[in-house]
Amino acid sequence: MRIRTRLLIVIALTILQVLLVIGCLVWIQFRLSVALEEMHDAQALNSGASALFLLANEYSSDSAPRVRAQWEIAIASQEERMHRFVGQYEAVGLLALERKFSQAKLIAHRLFDSSARGDIPQAGILQRALLLHFIATVQETGEATRQLVEESSSRLKSVQRLGTSLVLGLMVSVGLFVVVWLSIVRRSVIKQQELTVHRNELAQELERRMVAETALQDAQRRMLAAVEEERSRIGQELHDGVGQALSAVRLLLEAQPSEQYGAEQRRKLCDYMLQTSEDLRRVVNDLRPVALDDIGLNAALRTLARQFEVSGLVVSLALPADDDLVPLALRTQVYRIVQEALNNVFRHARARRVDIQLTLTDELVLTVEDDGCGFDLEVEIEGNGLSNIRSRARTWGGEAEIESRPGKGTLISVGFQV
Repeated sequence: MRIRTRLLIVIALTILQVLLVIGCLVWIQFRLSVALEEMHDAQALNSGASALFLLANEYSSDSAPRVRAQWEIAIASQEERMHRFVGQYEAVGLLALERKFSQAKLIAHRLFDSSARGDIPQAGILQRALLLHFIATVQETGEATRQLVEESSSRLKSVQRLGTSLVLGLMVSVGLFVVVWLSIVRRSVIKQQELTVHRNELAQELERRMVAETALQDAQRRMLAAVEEERSRIGQELHDGVGQALSAVRLLLEAQPSEQYGAEQRRKLCDYMLQTSEDLRRVVNDLRPVALDDIGLNAALRTLARQFEVSGLVVSLALPADDDLVPLALRTQVYRIVQEALNNVFRHARARRVDIQLTLTDELVLTVEDDGCGFDLEVEIEGNGLSNIRSRARTWGGEAEIESRPGKGTLISVGFQV
């Protein structure tokens, strides 16, 4: 998995966790407000019960109208709170407390009615009964509200603990994200550095190989030049030394009187010396194609073609009009490659025709194509000279391509930069 993908996954998971924590914190805030509201309502319920008790205790014939008006308002608020509490907190026994407030309301109405009729003794009895009733009701209300406050406080603490845990979890998650992110970035940087080092090493290795390849090509060029030079020297020595000696011997034989040697014996000796001279000329030409120096590349290639045409092979030549444009250093290489290719055709191809084309534009391109039996390129054939052609082309900065199939002939293409 790529580093960028890993980072995106980590970021997505972290964002999801942050959203979940935010949602939980919103819920916690809501629960905190609910718990605080419950505590406030419980305290209001207890305060309402105490206020009703004080109004009942304050009641007298002189304050009856005022107390009655305040009582009606206070009891209505208390009933509303009780009704809401009973709907929410049935588990804390508020139904019984609600009935007690209903009973206190009935007693208070009877008290107010007795006071309005002027029945003072009955009003006193009802006031005492109302006070006794409210003493018990206030105690029960205090107990109920205490339970409500304790439960709300417990829920408040639980919510606070949950909020703290979530905040700590969020901090830990963010810390883990930072650690993971730094780890991924660090590995990415290290990997990038390793890739850079590897690329530099590859570049240096490639440069070393190119330098070595250039040095090898230079050495091969110098070696071929030295070989050609040595061939030229040996050929010159043979031509000037042995060749001249053979010619002199032949002339001496021809100049001798016929009485000293028999005519037949002298003829055989002259023919032998002539044949030896011809063999020596061919050896000298193989060592160094003197035609290159004497008549140029085109004429040398035509002479080479005529030598192979003696065997019945048809050789077609397509050469540039001006062979002087061919660099001097490449003329010998072109000649040797054509010589090697024609030898291959003569020895292996069983061909009837060979087409040789030499073109010179931005590069020097030599093609040699025959209609012979061809061969499988995947199977190496001993002594077919193709490796020599490739090596000679590569040594002089060229490239040789060989195409062949069994029964389809062979095409050799060699290109040199000029």
